[in-house]
Amino acid sequence: MIRVVCGLLIRRREILVARRSPGQRDAGLWELPGGKVEHGESRPQALRRELEEELGLVCTVGRHVATARDGRIELCAFAIDRIRGTPVLTVHDAVRWVGAHELGGLPMPAVDRLLFPAFNHLLRKSKR
Repeated sequence: MIRVVCGLLIRRREILVARRSPGQRDAGLWELPGGKVEHGESRPQALRRELEEELGLVCTVGRHVATARDGRIELCAFAIDRIRGTPVLTVHDAVRWVGAHELGGLPMPAVDRLLFPAFNHLLRKSKR
């Protein structure tokens, strides 16, 4: 099983998604930011590291929201309580803040889509 984490970065009822750059696995697909859990890391530690490495964001990881499985991938989503910084593109070629109505129309990996029902309520109630 490949353990992967993603962060639900929400502001004003929108969630941050990032598009994989050409040459990357899943190039052109939008994803919830995060990455693989390395040996010896907890899931929150991995998420903090990945968000800093891939987007230059320093974050406080909050509660576990949901877990989805698709084949050999296990994706755990966590709420992000605080964000410092502005996204910097390193492995992505674009980032966007999107509302729930736009999210379903983006090309995304199947495992990310499996999380939609679990966090959709967070988008509706978010005010920050």
